Amino acid sequence: MKSIAQMAAFAALVLLLQCSFAAARIGYQNVGSSDDMAEKCDEITSESSCYSTGCFWCLSKAVPSRCVSPAQAKKVPPGVFVCSNKVAEVDCLSVKDEDTCHADGCSWCTAGAVPSECVSQEQAKKLPAGVFNCS
Repeated sequence: MKSIAQMAAFAALVLLLQCSFAAARIGYQNVGSSDDMAEKCDEITSESSCYSTGCFWCLSKAVPSRCVSPAQAKKVPPGVFVCSNKVAEVDCLSVKDEDTCHADGCSWCTAGAVPSECVSQEQAKKLPAGVFNCS
């Protein structure tokens, strides 16, 4: 069983980490440079949507992961958070419905001659526009 002191220390750490995100957001709003993306990124709850809007996804073992603006990602403590703006490889071809395809940052492509399918955005750019309609 954990001691009261250990539980209090953990609670203090969690509070500190949560405040780091808030301080990063508030700090950028108060220094005279606007961080137009902060509010938009803060509202995003999925990793793939975060990446598709140019925001950074920040991971921590102590607090829930969340989406932050590029400016905020520079201000969070690097020893505590790991922030990335690169999409992990999503197997778009394994997605079978349009809504999930878009939520995963992939493109849904339709054509008259073949069944609709989910492909990566890079793959969608390479498909002939006269044959495929990708969104």
